[in-house]
Amino acid sequence: MALDAETTRILLGEVPTAFHTGIHEILLIAFALACAEFLGTGAAPVGIDVEGHGRHNELAPDVDLSRTVGWFTTKYPVALAVGGLSWTQVVAGDAGLGALIKDAKEQLRALPEPLTYGLLRYLNPEIDLDESDPPIGFNYLGRLGAGAGESGDGWQISWDGLSNIDAGLRLPMPLAHTVELNAGIIDTDFGPFLRAAWWWAPSALDHAQVSRLGQLWFDALSGMCTNVRRGGGGLTPSDVAVGGLSQQQIDELERLYADR
Repeated sequence: MALDAETTRILLGEVPTAFHTGIHEILLIAFALACAEFLGTGAAPVGIDVEGHGRHNELAPDVDLSRTVGWFTTKYPVALAVGGLSWTQVVAGDAGLGALIKDAKEQLRALPEPLTYGLLRYLNPEIDLDESDPPIGFNYLGRLGAGAGESGDGWQISWDGLSNIDAGLRLPMPLAHTVELNAGIIDTDFGPFLRAAWWWAPSALDHAQVSRLGQLWFDALSGMCTNVRRGGGGLTPSDVAVGGLSQQQIDELERLYADR
């Protein structure tokens, strides 16, 4: 599934800027909203298994990954509480959606360093984390598909190639999740656009259900764009150097000094 270029442009620029966050967090929050609507879980937290690039040079001064090759991976579970709004409010970009995004952003910012989960679960024999992973997976691959002449790099992921591999050549590997979303920003001559590739267990979901989930995700993203276009956004406690300020206090300060 592909999101149109205009909505993608707003998602890449205006939305993260307005909420002082990264595009990865915006996509994940929208995905949690879509899953909550799809599952009908209401205010209950949505569990999502998040995969990341795994290249964290900033963890220590002596970490240098510049001469490494291959696929690094960080994988960790999150539980996002994104209830409280009707789906009509989400799609319309209601003012309440902005408050929800800020709250979900703070939930994500409160998580430990993502790499530490894998170190604890898979490499520390003294820690027993035997709970199963969430059945919903999310992986943002970043910005992909720039031409070799533009980037100076002759390698890129071929999305068409991934989907066209003959089934007889694939390794018989079990699915990691009941449903999994792999998303990336694809650069084209017409501008960048968001592309989503879905994997799912046919014993649990059919094509129509996954298509609906994908459309719910796009609708939530479009609602976020509408919210920002109407003036949504603002700081959250993790953005402010002065500790102890609540979201309500920050919002009030922004209102008081909006014209200064």
